[in-house]
Parts: sequence; C-alpha cells; structure tokens
Amino acid sequence: MAYGCFEIMKHGTRNPERGPGAPCGLRFNICGLKTSYLRNDDIEDLGNRIQTSISSGLRYSCLHWLSHVEKAQKLDTKDQFLASCGNRMAELPALVSRFLLSRWSLYWLEVLSLARALPRARAILLKLVNSTNVRKAQTLFSLFIYNFSFQYHEMLYNFASELCSFLDRHYDALRISAPHVYISAMVWTSRSSDLWSRWSSAFSGAQILNRELQDEAPLIRRINVGSRVSSLLVLNDGAHIATGTEVGILSVWDLQSGTLLKSVRVHDVHSQ
Repeated sequence: MAYGCFEIMKHGTRNPERGPGAPCGLRFNICGLKTSYLRNDDIEDLGNRIQTSISSGLRYSCLHWLSHVEKAQKLDTKDQFLASCGNRMAELPALVSRFLLSRWSLYWLEVLSLARALPRARAILLKLVNSTNVRKAQTLFSLFIYNFSFQYHEMLYNFASELCSFLDRHYDALRISAPHVYISAMVWTSRSSDLWSRWSSAFSGAQILNRELQDEAPLIRRINVGSRVSSLLVLNDGAHIATGTEVGILSVWDLQSGTLLKSVRVHDVHSQ
C-alpha cells in the first residue's frame, strides 16, 4: 500500500499499462485553473474540476501515504522486515526522500489546498521531523527511517523541517488559494534554503524578487492577544501555543489559523 501511494501520486495509477484515459498523478495546476485571482471558494466549477482531475485514489494517497509507510515497519528488526517485505519495500525511506526533496512536494501541497486538507500536510511533516530527529528516534518508525535511509537522513530532516516552516508562514494564502503555493509562497523562499535548491530548477521563472528581499525571514503569524504577553509555551504537538498575559489570562491558540481555542483567568482556575 505504501509503495502504491507513491506510484499513484507520481503516475495516477498502479497499472503499469497506463492508457490515455488513466487518471493523472500530481502535476502543476492539476485542475487547470484559468486564473490565480480567484479564491478556491470563488471558482464556480472547482468541484467538477477536482472530480475530473483528482481521483479518489490520488486524494487518498496524498492524505495517507505516511500512515502506510508506518504500517510497513511493524516487525521488530531489520532482518524480519526484509524477509517479510523484500527489498522493494525497504526502499520506502528513499521514496519518501525523493518525493519530498523535489517539486512533487509543491504539487502535493497544491492538491491538499484544493482538498481543504492542509492540516493533514502539517501533521505529516511534523511526524517526519520528529521521526528523523536522532535524539527523538525512540519509536519503531523512527528507527526504520534512520536504519534504512542513513544517506538520506539528514537531508530529509532538514527538508521536512523547512517545508513545515514554509507551510506555517504561508498557511493562510495556501488555504485560500491553491495557485498561491507558487505565485505567493514559493517566491518568498530564501535562496539559501534547501527548499529553493530543490525547487528552483523546475521553477526558474519564480526568481522575481531581489536577493536581499527574498532572503529576509518573513513573520510567521501575528496573533492579537489583547494585552502584553508575559509567558509563552509551544505545546508538544507543535500545532498550538499557550500564552499568559500580565492581566492574568491564560489562552491556547491554533498556531496555523491564529484561532483562540480556550481562555481562562488565573483566579478562575484557583477558585475551581
């Protein structure tokens, strides 16, 4: 299943004899949108375009490929894994690396924007970051990624980290409009980053900003807390932050959308 997800994302089908009517895999402007000036919600025929261009198999693969990679390594040892699954499945970490460390990662984000599933993209990237962090490599999945892809390990960790930050910085634009994966977000990618080195050859026309402007680190998100913040904590899931203000209000925020999830006054907590 894991290997099949990558075949579908790249080719549209697992059938080696792909005829002219076969579904298509990931590609630039997959739905053939005629303009980038409209939000996803304002494109009248977007539903029909998605149904025509993004098969159910492709959508499933974009959402669940990492889950199937995880399921592929449930056996306890490398020898058991190879004996059970064969060398083809042992290539999965390399497939993950080649998929993310290329223009395909942009095409993947485009589809998830159209499918209203960008939170799933961030969840996948965070899991990859934690799994490729040697200091946190405690689960079987972490050891699987480390043992089978040593030559890709550092590259995958760095790229997944940068791609997750890229998604955080431009989440609102990508959520509102799929074309902005390219016309807004990509052009703000630092030329010194791993992302740019992997994407620039496929999108040479995106180099429209001068070097000094493109190398500036943009603000990820501005959240109006209401009063001066005296303490801040990023929660373990990497998707939420907690703030404490000088007037005694504790709040939890969604880091991607900036939405307030819960707020309570300190004296209320003591009185319960």
